[in-house]
Amino acid sequence: MSAIRMTFAKKWKILVLMIMLFVVFLWSRQDYIGTVEKSNQNPEYNKTFIYSTKNYKSNKKGSFLNQNQSYNVTHTNLIQSLKVKKPYILSKNQSNAHNKTFSQFQPSNTNNKTSLNSKQHQRIFRIAWHEQDPEIRESLSKYDPTKCKIPNCLIEKSPALADIVVLRHSHLPFNRAIAKKKGQLWVLYSTESQYHTLRPPKQWADKIDLSASYMETADFYVPLYGRLLHNKTYPLLNYTGVLANKTKDAVWVSSHCSTPSRRENLVKELSKHLTVDIYGQCGTKKCGTQYDDYTKCKAIFEEDYKFYLAFENSICNNYTTEKLYSLYREHALIIPVINGPQDAGKYLPKGTYINSLDFNSPKELAEKLKQIGSNETEYIRYLQEKDKYVMKYSISELIVRGIHKFQCDMCIYLSGRNNSSPAPNPKNWQRIFDPSVHCIPGI
Repeated sequence: MSAIRMTFAKKWKILVLMIMLFVVFLWSRQDYIGTVEKSNQNPEYNKTFIYSTKNYKSNKKGSFLNQNQSYNVTHTNLIQSLKVKKPYILSKNQSNAHNKTFSQFQPSNTNNKTSLNSKQHQRIFRIAWHEQDPEIRESLSKYDPTKCKIPNCLIEKSPALADIVVLRHSHLPFNRAIAKKKGQLWVLYSTESQYHTLRPPKQWADKIDLSASYMETADFYVPLYGRLLHNKTYPLLNYTGVLANKTKDAVWVSSHCSTPSRRENLVKELSKHLTVDIYGQCGTKKCGTQYDDYTKCKAIFEEDYKFYLAFENSICNNYTTEKLYSLYREHALIIPVINGPQDAGKYLPKGTYINSLDFNSPKELAEKLKQIGSNETEYIRYLQEKDKYVMKYSISELIVRGIHKFQCDMCIYLSGRNNSSPAPNPKNWQRIFDPSVHCIPGI
């Protein structure tokens, strides 16, 4: 009988122990679920995630999107929280060297084409600009990684900590060189024509890997000057009488009187065959208190002149700037005349402008301008065709959009660097910025 009681007591103890273990399991499971749910909460992430944090010491690798000083960062195995306020640009000594994966960072843009859960997109990449002028800073302040195909890139303040460094041709310290860490990529960026892009000295040139330019053949195409869009709802203006009110042939506005394109020589030769009024420091004409008061000048130009000489300082492939595009944006009642480039027809609509390179001599060009300027039907046809196209954005908006595209493209490149992205070829960037390859001299 005593043996039976002992057996029953043992079984009872085992049962109680199992119940206690089960209760502990349920309690720990509930705590685990709560922790996971907390870890999966999205950070307060809208559109100000640009700069890496100030120095935050931890034995864990981490990278965070920092704004103002009022933020907190909580480290556990499963929790990373951020409180973000307004944008804050960090000084170089505020960057950290952490490099955490992005698996816990869920962007608010759920329509993103690329999932951050895939291993190849989990790593955070850092992009640094060696120098930032106000224009670049303004553009970078509006950078939103969630609008990129691959949104796991931050703007790093310190080039020493970056995966890729953007070097602006006009801001290189030519008297010294910065250190380049192993595996880092350097991109030479220029918005100028090849004639005005400063060639880096040897101590820099040997370290540059990639190019960024308005050139479509560059490693990174940055369309700062925009492209014309066909306007399906273009204005149906009454052009009758427009030509009859114009009493002068052509107008040119410039303050740079000695240029690689030798546009000043072309103007001089044209002046032998038709009247060209010159505004700015290269001429004597003014409108209002300043020759470059665009609002006042625009009214005078459109009312009095038949042709606007939108001559660039360089004749280089793809190089067409605001001086031409503004005539499309404003639907200016004047026909633009350009001095190239030869490939302008690839991105400028036919019948909306006149290219001097299509003629054998300035005299032949002048004769064509006289013909169009004396034929109302033909003149109006140019204006009507030009007004079918529009510039959607202002020059400042184009710069912001161009820099944003550049940032996104660099992130795509870094993400596919060991897989789909082409290997850097220094010869390519040297060719992109070589005037002998892409430019021709003027007359």
